[in-house]
Formats: sequence, C-alpha cells, structure tokens
Amino acid sequence: VEDDTVKMVVSGKCNMVSATCENLIFEREIVSEIGGTKLIINDKITNIGYKRTPMFLLYHCNFGFPLLSEEICLSIPADDAVDLKGNHISDFKKVKDPQDSFNEEVIYPVINKDSIELTLFNPELTDKGLGVYLRYKKFQLPYLTIWKFYQKRSYVLGLEPGTCRVEGRKIEKENGRAVFLNKDESI
Repeated sequence: VEDDTVKMVVSGKCNMVSATCENLIFEREIVSEIGGTKLIINDKITNIGYKRTPMFLLYHCNFGFPLLSEEICLSIPADDAVDLKGNHISDFKKVKDPQDSFNEEVIYPVINKDSIELTLFNPELTDKGLGVYLRYKKFQLPYLTIWKFYQKRSYVLGLEPGTCRVEGRKIEKENGRAVFLNKDESI
C-alpha cells in the first residue's frame, strides 16, 4: 500500500538454459493498482552463462473484437513502413472490417523516436470509448512488427515490439539485427 493505493504485484523467474548454448534468466514483474486501468510489465533478461549469447524477444500484443473495428483510431509514430519483401506500405495504419478471405500481412513501420507510444482507441465502445496503449523505449525494443489478420472469426491486429523482426533467428543474425548479451549483462 502506497498513499492509500493498493497494488497487486505478481513476479516470477524462468531460466532458459542449454548445455551448449544459452544460459539466460528471464525475470518478470506485473504491477496493477486494484481498481485501476493500467497494467505495467517490467522484464529483465540476464545472461548468466560464460559466453556472449544472442537474445531474441518479441511481445505478441494481439487485439481483436470488440476493441478492433474499422472505426478504431490506430496511432503509431511512423510515416513510412515496409512489408516482408521491403515494399513500401502507405496505408499501414488502416484497419479493415473482417473479411471472408484475408491473407495475413506483416509490416515493419519505420520509427525514428526514442520513446514510443502505440495507441488503439475505439470511440464506439462505452460512453467514453475504450483503448489500450503500449509505451516503451526504442533502445530496448528497436523493432516493431504489425501483424494483420482481418479474417472473419479470426479478426486480429498484432502490435509486436521486439529486439528483432519475425523472420527467424538465422535471418536476424545475417542482417545484423540480433541482440547479443555478454556474460552477466542484462537488458
């Protein structure tokens, strides 16, 4: 209890270890005020092994019905984006209604800010609207993947900040996008 505010805190640790590869400790703390509207997630990953090791982290923040609709306001601090093949995508902030047939889209916005806030807001839900936001620092999560799957019965928009893109470990290493942690280093 701080200043008459009651908080719920849940925390845990997980070890990702292999005899010939990584030895990482993943620590997570989730904090929320009882009756509040925020959920804060604090993560820390530490290399407790004896060698420099790659570390890949991607937060899959997927949103669907009823929050997701064509009326939603999607705010991303980027003016440009590319798809998996490097093609320019101009309407990457547009949300479509569910469709009978939809091929998933993977999009990488070009964000040139140090502090990033992503916002989804649906003004039609409740009398004040309903929304979510994600806030993070670019130096911690330098890449954002937008995953769109606007298929009926599987209507989803993913906002996925990470230390890498979603093209696989081998490609991330080859393109210099892999994050490495030295012995006893944390992120």
